[in-house]
Amino acid sequence: EVSENIEELEHELKLYTPKTMPNLGLNKEDKVYHSRRLYYGERRTMFYIEIYQPEKYYPKTIENKNNSQIHRTIHVVKLQSDICRLFNIPENSAGFKITSTTTNQENIITELSIAYVQGYNVSI
Repeated sequence: EVSENIEELEHELKLYTPKTMPNLGLNKEDKVYHSRRLYYGERRTMFYIEIYQPEKYYPKTIENKNNSQIHRTIHVVKLQSDICRLFNIPENSAGFKITSTTTNQENIITELSIAYVQGYNVSI
């Protein structure tokens, strides 16, 4: 039985903070929608994702998905303690970090997401 559920941990409009947010090419006075979600399936946490969407591009991003490019990287990492707790797995467990950057036709970042997935049978 595969059931999928999404738990929204946070969805806020925040001032852009370069020290605590990924590089989005924004100014400090810009605002960013920041979401944190857990996705469940097969009775366990499948992945954790953080999404950053600059407010000034947000409505246009949804309307113009066809005009976007997505660049995705996947890395094997040791998961941070707080993420291990979300997955209910031992600290320093291996996992995957998937970073997806969506840009518009002007090569401006309109969305950046960072997902963490448990690394079943992966060790580093």
